[in-house]
Amino acid sequence: MSDSDRLLVDLEREEREISRRRRRLHDRIDFAAASGAYDPASVALLDRLRAEEREVSKRRRELHARIDELRIPRAANSARASTREAALDISRTGAYAESMRSA
Repeated sequence: MSDSDRLLVDLEREEREISRRRRRLHDRIDFAAASGAYDPASVALLDRLRAEEREVSKRRRELHARIDELRIPRAANSARASTREAALDISRTGAYAESMRSA
């Protein structure tokens, strides 16, 4: 496994962990907001949760950008390989068809 492959695996793992954390924060925010409590402690809690969610979301966006940067060259290589394989298949099919005509 190459260094970029290992890095991609690590970033994807971190992204899954961050996404889980973000979902839990959204659940807590929804619960706190739906409680209807507007006392100073509840408002402060909601503000703190929303600030934390913004930070987690920012980190998640950064991870997505890094993951995409690593995936783009892999996708391009895969597309080139698929194109080469398709060209070989076409040439093989053509050679086969030609051999059948001459038989």
